[in-house]
Amino acid sequence: MKHNLNRRKFIRTSILGGLGVTALGTKALGNINPIDLDEPIFQALPKQPLDENSPKLRIGFIGVGLRGRSNLGLILRRSDCIVPCIADPEPKAIASTMRTFERFELEKPTAYQNGDHDYLNMLEKEKLDAVIISSPWSWHSRQSVAAMKRGLYV
Repeated sequence: MKHNLNRRKFIRTSILGGLGVTALGTKALGNINPIDLDEPIFQALPKQPLDENSPKLRIGFIGVGLRGRSNLGLILRRSDCIVPCIADPEPKAIASTMRTFERFELEKPTAYQNGDHDYLNMLEKEKLDAVIISSPWSWHSRQSVAAMKRGLYV
């Protein structure tokens, strides 16, 4: 079976398909937000206000590049969490993360930035409940195992 598709037709079809999805927006893709908190099942969950006297969840960050700062922004919006420390060997990522804390008007975290393995010092020295790992994938398993061996949620 011979297909009559050359490079020019492929590019034209791809562009038209992309324009169609753009023009239709999310309707073309279906429901891209699978969790609707207005659904009855979520309404049945008890809503407990944050007790101001309860301790805040202490979350450390390993890897604060683009994805890490995106995750950090979500955590910094929560009133029940604090980020006391971050680890990343890249000075520009650390500097950008510190500016994020300034924008949120929060106390800057301790930065562990002395090489690829300084996250181990962070895990050893800091009193944490959990870590969020946003480093390159080749580091995930060793960093996760190191955190879990110290009893942290990952």
